[in-house]
Amino acid sequence: MDRLRIAVFHNLRSGGALRALDELVSRSRHEFHLYESADAAASRRAGRIGTGLDDACTAHFEYALPPERPARVPLSYASAVRRLDQLRRLDRAVAADIDGRGYDVAFVHPCGFRQTPGILRDLAGPTVYFMQEPRRSSFEPHYRDLRRPRRRSWLLDRALWDATEWVLARADRRAATTPGVTILCNSRYSAGRIRAAYGVRGEVSYLGVDPTTFAPGPPRVAASPYVVSVGRMDAIKGHGRVIDALASMEAARRPALHVVSDGDPDHPYAHELRAAAESSGVDLTIVTAVSDAALVAEYQSALATVCAAEGEPFGLITLESIACGTPVVAVRDGGFPEVVADGVNGVLVEPNAPSIARGIQLLAARPAPYSPEPLHTWVVDHGWTWAEAAARVDNTFDRVADAAG
Repeated sequence: MDRLRIAVFHNLRSGGALRALDELVSRSRHEFHLYESADAAASRRAGRIGTGLDDACTAHFEYALPPERPARVPLSYASAVRRLDQLRRLDRAVAADIDGRGYDVAFVHPCGFRQTPGILRDLAGPTVYFMQEPRRSSFEPHYRDLRRPRRRSWLLDRALWDATEWVLARADRRAATTPGVTILCNSRYSAGRIRAAYGVRGEVSYLGVDPTTFAPGPPRVAASPYVVSVGRMDAIKGHGRVIDALASMEAARRPALHVVSDGDPDHPYAHELRAAAESSGVDLTIVTAVSDAALVAEYQSALATVCAAEGEPFGLITLESIACGTPVVAVRDGGFPEVVADGVNGVLVEPNAPSIARGIQLLAARPAPYSPEPLHTWVVDHGWTWAEAAARVDNTFDRVADAAG
């Protein structure tokens, strides 16, 4: 198949979706032109994820958006409607430019504000959308409740928050159900959630890990044995579950906990975690804004990586940890069971504190079956690399372009 010209559009700031975009484009055999808002570009370059896109793309187009003005409830409803209007204007401008330049395929990624970007409704040519997950607050009551204003006295606040959610959910659904778009997703679990949410089919195209960066290092002995939990400062990521699990263990055999996050160390949830750890006797360290090298060191020195997130669509952290030679304790939920092979590269447990605690204790008592080099080899041998992931997506581009003639 000939080398294709592909337009890439996203509105991401950080996280696994941006890493996936960077890796898939950087390792593709096709030519890419990058389209993004100026603030998304500035945020990406200021962070540690997504910086490879500047080198991987042969042309780059930035679009100015008015500064996003933070608005507290009850003004958030008007702010959200205004932002949606601004983003729809951006969608139409970018779509017109992409269509006008005659690309073979448009490769669209999520929007940090809306989830599914409205540009899908505007593009006229062949389009592939990598839907990492549905808009969870639209379809998962528990996820939505974690974000709703908590104080019952704020009845107006809650009503306006719900109205804002309705507007955002409607915009997301209209974009996600656009006819003719080829949707990729990161796991069988996500494919099921996408069909349940929108009634559309998502093709599973697994993600990967860089086995050169994420690899075992020299034997390390931590000053104090610890487990690591990786993810943004958000209750849905399960850091609190890990604290509860450790608190249930005998103090003399209880490892410390390192929470690694891109989030703000002064985030309200970080304060909640510190308070919970202090009250339960758990030794907690919160590490933020880490480089890949520092993240690798955290994995390499850990007793285990604990993945306790609720409904995690895929979980890149499982692959990163296993590639570094560190076994995983993962809840039997979301996409984790599609990577974690019980007794091979980690332990699958039920999504509750006692079961997570038993998994940690099992790995602490029987570390021998989980030697670093065999774990790393397992990742490569089973095709869990970014090179393999990019090849799968390239095949999708070829198929979509060929079908379009």
